[in-house]
Amino acid sequence: SDQKKIINIIQKDVSRIDRLITDISLSSKLDAELIRIEFSPINIHKILKTLIEIRRTSLQYNINFLSKNNGLFILGNEDKIAQVFDNIIDNSFSFSNKNGEIRVELKRKKNKIYVIFEDDGPGFPLISINKVFDRFYTERPENEEFGKHSGLGLSISKQIIEAHNAEILVENIVNSDKKVIGGKVIIIFKNLS
Repeated sequence: SDQKKIINIIQKDVSRIDRLITDISLSSKLDAELIRIEFSPINIHKILKTLIEIRRTSLQYNINFLSKNNGLFILGNEDKIAQVFDNIIDNSFSFSNKNGEIRVELKRKKNKIYVIFEDDGPGFPLISINKVFDRFYTERPENEEFGKHSGLGLSISKQIIEAHNAEILVENIVNSDKKVIGGKVIIIFKNLS
């Protein structure tokens, strides 16, 4: 009936607003938290390996981990860094096709550690490639329910990464015909332990 449809729409709206409010309060709490955050040496390889194993199972998805060095440490907060990595994997998954894969690479160059996430999704809209870190920026796949993501994921990730004196960048993966064949997120850590 029409009444049921309306109730259903309202419930979805309420849960969407609820999610947004939760994310906003998390984001502003995070500002305060990050000022007082305690850093200790954390093993980036171990965090990624554990997280990817969990996510492979929970998402039932092909996630490949490339790392030649299992002893890479940074100074940071393990929970927050794991939250960022998880967020990026979740984002990549939500944009990727069901039989694609996510590739995660960890490497050290001189005195910097790089974590690179690649997916086979549609990439980032070129017009707004630098806006993906703005609060509430959201450009979701067409088949996804509106409001499922608040658009705060990458903004929160950037807050955390910058508090670690690190950098986060996004770019598109293009083939030889300049066609976008995926998205890439790069995190560069400079505070090595």
